[in-house]
Amino acid sequence: MDLTKFKSFHLAELCSFCLECIQCKDLLPELLNVLAEREKFEYNDIEYTGIEYKRDFVNSLCMSSWSPNIVTLLTSMFIDMPLTKEEHLKVVNKLGTYIEKMTPQEIPPFIYQLLKFCKHYNNYKVILVLRIYNNANLNGNSSSDSTNTNDFDLIETTDNQETVEAESTVLYHIHTVASLGHDCIKDYLNSLKNVLRCPEFILDPFQLMVLFTISTIPHYEETIFDIIRPCIVRSYQENQKRQHSCWFREVVSTCHKPEEVLSQVVKFSLQDRDLVIQGLVNFGFVLLGIGSALGRDLIAEKQWSLGNMILLKIIKRKRNIASTVIQTLCNHIVTRQNVSQYIDCLKMP
Repeated sequence: MDLTKFKSFHLAELCSFCLECIQCKDLLPELLNVLAEREKFEYNDIEYTGIEYKRDFVNSLCMSSWSPNIVTLLTSMFIDMPLTKEEHLKVVNKLGTYIEKMTPQEIPPFIYQLLKFCKHYNNYKVILVLRIYNNANLNGNSSSDSTNTNDFDLIETTDNQETVEAESTVLYHIHTVASLGHDCIKDYLNSLKNVLRCPEFILDPFQLMVLFTISTIPHYEETIFDIIRPCIVRSYQENQKRQHSCWFREVVSTCHKPEEVLSQVVKFSLQDRDLVIQGLVNFGFVLLGIGSALGRDLIAEKQWSLGNMILLKIIKRKRNIASTVIQTLCNHIVTRQNVSQYIDCLKMP
């Protein structure tokens, strides 16, 4: 069907029909593409240009109530729809409100389509929505767990295995998008660089799992570790200030402890998230390789201890990579000058 031969009024009528029968996903993007090229036409006693009609139509579409079971279908429709950046953001915000209404099985295909839709921009919005959902449905359940590090040495069975499996699939989709070199990943990482002064935002279990997953792509590893490590350092510095300043304790009531957050990441990743584990191992060695200032450097020592903790927890439970980690530790002991932190890592309790 050659829509370019249709009058603008009839195209607008078809768009209105699609709005009422929202399942017409294949036709609507093409209709709006054709209408957007039209100059002026009248519809419902209002004079529009094609661009104006498309803008109003997208607004109406976003104000409509959608059934959660067709949101994934709608997301795939929006991929082919001509949208400005402002319209794109509006649609992403609308789509993001539906994730809480979905079952765990519905989330991975929805996120797959949403990541495709956000190929060029607003990818950070997808991660933010996932972070909020994850904290409410998975990590939130662990907030009341004991913070004793021995508790994290055990692989606990979650009450919501479906949510865990959905999260693993979502991480795989994010890795796939990152491996394709989409600009949206660069935009996402740049957005995180703007919040380095708020380590609690980045030192979030799901956010870290996303970052460690992406870090397994060599092109992104250094950039990601340069985002995570300064947040860890800042957290340690803030904790030191809280210990020595009553005023600072009142102003900053709570501080994230990197050990607790990283322990959660390890715990959630031990079963079937090999990419996260790989990223954690690489980051553990980065922490162990931090140089110290002259004299005693408490911040450097804390980073060594954190790297030590990460590697020990992993090699205790992931026997298949234990030999590689131990061999790398031995190589560093032989070839490097300051090696006490590597030796300590081999002293398994």
